[in-house]
Amino acid sequence: MAVIISVDTAADSTTGDETYAFAVETEDNATHTSATTVLSRTIAAASLTAGSIHTLPIPPEVTFDRYMRLYATLAGTTPSVTVTAWLAPLRDVQNFKAYPNNYNV
Repeated sequence: MAVIISVDTAADSTTGDETYAFAVETEDNATHTSATTVLSRTIAAASLTAGSIHTLPIPPEVTFDRYMRLYATLAGTTPSVTVTAWLAPLRDVQNFKAYPNNYNV
């Protein structure tokens, strides 16, 4: 299994000090008051371009509690990014293709 992160709107790197860290956390209650981080990754702003896909493979030995979440920590002067994330079998990652929406909101 893997957490897949698809970038909808590119990361802001205007001042160059922006950082983007993502963590997969698990917890036995929905409030995540004492969540445990099972894996994390910092992704460079230059790599977070619109349409890019980032994979966080979940090691097979990791056990999860009832709830899990993807937690993003953005830091710096003007950090900003829009992502969509989901859980999928690792073998399905190479087959994923994002298509632009044909509507405006």
